[in-house]
Amino acid sequence: MAAPIVNVNGFATSVPTDTTQFHQKGEVILNSEPSVNEPFGWVCVADGRPGTWQALDSVPHGALYNTVVTVSAAELAALRATPKTLVSAPGAGYVLKFEGATLLLDYTAPAFTETADNFVIRYNNGSGVAVSDVIENTGFIDQTADMITHAVPVKDPIVSKANGENKALVLHNNGDGELAGGGGSAVRVVISYRIVPTGF
Repeated sequence: MAAPIVNVNGFATSVPTDTTQFHQKGEVILNSEPSVNEPFGWVCVADGRPGTWQALDSVPHGALYNTVVTVSAAELAALRATPKTLVSAPGAGYVLKFEGATLLLDYTAPAFTETADNFVIRYNNGSGVAVSDVIENTGFIDQTADMITHAVPVKDPIVSKANGENKALVLHNNGDGELAGGGGSAVRVVISYRIVPTGF
């Protein structure tokens, strides 16, 4: 009897190389760190340990990506001083285009408190150009229940090439201080973005 299949419709940065793990024809692994001209993922074309793998089509310029990032309670409490990276820098010659995000508060007591401490998605760091409208925290981060809100792109996130090319997208608290209240909740951010070649 064959060993259990692993990584069925899983995510990885390369094909399996572990010869102790059995992989079956038809198994698919999606690329968890996709970039332009790299494969979407790989498909197993012959059973084995680790099996024979074939790359799927390469990622085209401007493809839409969706990534989920969890921001822990400790990270939320320090978000003004230390923004959380949502999408890593794409490499020289490329810029990230923010398309939108959904933020999901996974409530755990105690609740956070805030006065004027809202979130925003920016390039690179806490002083980078904002690519999202301000994400209102009143009624979201301070609630004692699981909550959902959305971030929308700012209309004209004009940025210099030096400050936009090869820069990450980060979640930042743009308020007058860090969140308070000793909150225990985490926030999952489902972010949609494109990788666009600058061409110069």
